[in-house]
Amino acid sequence: MTGEALLAEWLGDLIFQSFEPPEPGTAFAQSNDDDPGQIIRRHDVVFKGGKVDDANICIRSLGPDYMTCTAVRTPERKEDALGWVLGPFQFLTVNDIVTHGEATSA
Repeated sequence: MTGEALLAEWLGDLIFQSFEPPEPGTAFAQSNDDDPGQIIRRHDVVFKGGKVDDANICIRSLGPDYMTCTAVRTPERKEDALGWVLGPFQFLTVNDIVTHGEATSA
């Protein structure tokens, strides 16, 4: 990720209303859905004055100091994105990635 989205000209038109962060976790890990306070799936999002109802957004606590946010939108078939369960995600090391790349490259 490059952070370019933070410079998007439309960013000022995107509003998260009634935003609440997830509760902090106790370790640098993501909850496996066993602590609903650490996972926020319901959001009031407005873009250019209209309610966004076709984006699947999930914010998860990542230990005591961090959180992750995943957003998926499939405009042609919104039920696709809305039906996916987002996370928890597996932590990978650089060695995991390199090993996989070497094993699958021709």
